Amino acid sequence: MLCGTVLSTQAMAQVDRAAIAAGISGARLMENAGAGVVRAITGRLSPGRVLLLCGPGNNGGDGYVIARRLAAAGWPVRVAALGDPARLKGDAALAAARWNGPIGRLTEPAAGSFDILVDALFGAGLDRPLDPALGARLHELAAGRPQVVAVDVPSGVDGTTGTVS
Repeated sequence: MLCGTVLSTQAMAQVDRAAIAAGISGARLMENAGAGVVRAITGRLSPGRVLLLCGPGNNGGDGYVIARRLAAAGWPVRVAALGDPARLKGDAALAAARWNGPIGRLTEPAAGSFDILVDALFGAGLDRPLDPALGARLHELAAGRPQVVAVDVPSGVDGTTGTVS
């Protein structure tokens, strides 16, 4: 059991591969990850307006699961995607297809205000600095001082070294 254990990005990737090799689908892992984040949000934060930032890979797929589950629980949710959701592949594409709400673009101004910002852009595997324009956009979104929840690690933080770009 790994509860309470902090894993390196490499070790977590190995755990994911082992789970899939044992017959647990990537879609099930994504659903479980999203459900866990929703439990953390609903257990720790007061209900509020959520802006969910979904990236172009599996972390973004987790975000679509979170959006769907929070909306089903009655939380007002808006999704903003980095890139074109139609270009998602595999399990992330499946998760995005199951989200039945609108999907805005991260580059567009946020319509209305929000209380909670969920960062499901890149996750622990990001090993390069953020694009400066994206970094500026994230700072802009955080300027309203929402509660911020990151899936895996906040965008711009190297999941292995902890270095902030």
